[in-house]
Amino acid sequence: MENIWLMAESLSIGMQIMSVFAAEDNVEKQLKEILSIPYNQKIAFAVRLGYPIITTDYIRVRRNVEDFTSLNGFNNKFATDH
Repeated sequence: MENIWLMAESLSIGMQIMSVFAAEDNVEKQLKEILSIPYNQKIAFAVRLGYPIITTDYIRVRRNVEDFTSLNGFNNKFATDH
């Protein structure tokens, strides 16, 4: 899965993992019929791939890792001097 995601990213293709099939028996049944998947197989997840719509008014803001991570416990902030 990681390799698919990395390759998609390198080609500017968006990827989304969907796990709804494991929870919804009716959806899984319909998908198995469409794709001719044997009844004794279980669908764990599916992947959507596609080129994202690019909008010019979207600004991506990168946060510092230290702002949302902890070290060896909840709310133990990293020291910025190491």
